[in-house]
Amino acid sequence: MGTARRPLCDLDHLRAMRQTDPWRVGEAILHEMEDWLCQLACERGLQGGRRGFGTYLEYLKGQHALPGHLESLLQQAKELRDKVSHKAGLAVTPEKVDDLFRLIDDLYRCSATKAQELMTAQPTCIAEDAVLADACALMLQHDYSQLPVLHDDQEITGLLTEKDILRFQAHSAGPWDQVMVGEVLPPEAAQQLVTVVPQTTVDCVRSHLVKPEIPAVLVTPDGTRYHLPLGIITRADLLRLV
Repeated sequence: MGTARRPLCDLDHLRAMRQTDPWRVGEAILHEMEDWLCQLACERGLQGGRRGFGTYLEYLKGQHALPGHLESLLQQAKELRDKVSHKAGLAVTPEKVDDLFRLIDDLYRCSATKAQELMTAQPTCIAEDAVLADACALMLQHDYSQLPVLHDDQEITGLLTEKDILRFQAHSAGPWDQVMVGEVLPPEAAQQLVTVVPQTTVDCVRSHLVKPEIPAVLVTPDGTRYHLPLGIITRADLLRLV
């Protein structure tokens, strides 16, 4: 049996390093990825001491241990690593750092064990007294399936979902620019709202999202509805996990 996998480096630490040492942060990200791959490969039975990024990746691909989206992500990282490798080490220019941050952010979420690691941070919210047409425009523009709804810019009163809007469409012919978001929320919206603290385990989040009436889980500082959400977790986010 493999040992517990070390979590990825705190992304906030890497972002801070980007400001103070932009020429070294890319190398730090690549080393983080390689260490993570090493531990995953050892969990899956790879023996024989320290290897390289490519060796770990090929071994895991051979073991069918990586979901397709994660395999693609890590292949991109390997190709980028190959481009910046030279005899003296890894020379990652600041221009390549954006690509690396995008990759490690995805990897961080794929290996999440806590809600704060899996969530999409700073979700877009809508006021309950906003017009429904504005909510629909936001959802279409950003491909959102739901929006947290706020009362007085603070208390979360529910999640406005695509289903809620379709239900309204089916029963009303009124102009959407005269209907408030709060009018479209179903009576059970408050009871179906789930909020958790950032340290909540992914297993706990999953136990909520297997319920068909729960469209998403919101992460708040104290796990209540009385603070702005720090993040949102949907079923699609759970599909990212290794």
